[in-house]
Amino acid sequence: QDLYFSRIPALKDRPLQYVVCEDCGCVCQSPMLHEQELTDLYAVDYRPMEPTVPYLRAQRTLAGRLHTWVEQHLPGLPSGRRVLDVGCGAGLFLDTFREQGWQTTGIDANSRWTHWGRTTLGLNVKTGFFDRESFPDQRFSLILFSHILEHVSLERRFRARIRMPLGYQ
Repeated sequence: QDLYFSRIPALKDRPLQYVVCEDCGCVCQSPMLHEQELTDLYAVDYRPMEPTVPYLRAQRTLAGRLHTWVEQHLPGLPSGRRVLDVGCGAGLFLDTFREQGWQTTGIDANSRWTHWGRTTLGLNVKTGFFDRESFPDQRFSLILFSHILEHVSLERRFRARIRMPLGYQ
């Protein structure tokens, strides 16, 4: 039983499994949550009121490793690097990228954590779910989906949401 599923009355007794897409290898949870179920999930205590010190330490370490990996494995990114973090939480990944000269933007469904990121770290983060209208006229060099894709259907409509901010049609 999943800790988070148990917080949604309609899913409380439903077993959770993870499945692997035979076409692309992506791992997704099954059953997939609908938008209202995701809204219900984030409306309750999905996370603590604000980030804890151990969480901040762990996220800083992980963010540093991620940034190093990006620099080593994606060396052809254009100058004026712009990163969008979908599901940014409090924004620790964004803060690390900003320290390295990136322009940063984030979005997360948890209003308390996006507020913390804006007020404590001075980040450009908004509250909500990512869709094609979230950043209609913006383009990004890199979009992060850490612990996000397993929660969403990789249907054609969602893939289109990703392609647009990267500048693809």
